[in-house]
Amino acid sequence: ALGLTGLILCGLTAVVTTGEIGRWVMLLGTELGRSLVLLWLIAQAVLGLPGWIGSALESSPAQALGRWSFAIFLCHNMAKEEVAAFYGDRLPLTQPYIALAVTLIWSAVAYHVIEKPTSERRHTWRPDSERSAV
Repeated sequence: ALGLTGLILCGLTAVVTTGEIGRWVMLLGTELGRSLVLLWLIAQAVLGLPGWIGSALESSPAQALGRWSFAIFLCHNMAKEEVAAFYGDRLPLTQPYIALAVTLIWSAVAYHVIEKPTSERRHTWRPDSERSAV
């Protein structure tokens, strides 16, 4: 039922652009609309997506992106700004792709160098007061 609802909403976005229904459907072209579609996709993934979409979300690259997601969140804006500062007005159409590549590289490094070791050791760390008592 959710899958059918999502397909109907996507179809309405492409077809209906006028009237009261059109105003609601045009909402899908906004940030809120895209967030709602993404929320729907996440709900579908939690429930278990069949077919090629489910296979894609369960693939190794998708799993890696999931592990790196916090690092991606932290690095994406910095990467975008650094790429824009480095290239300036040159290569305006390719800058987003370069920024994406830089973000993924920085995120993978940050995950493996900082986040993963910290996460693995967090249960073994003790405050200084506990160390001196032992």
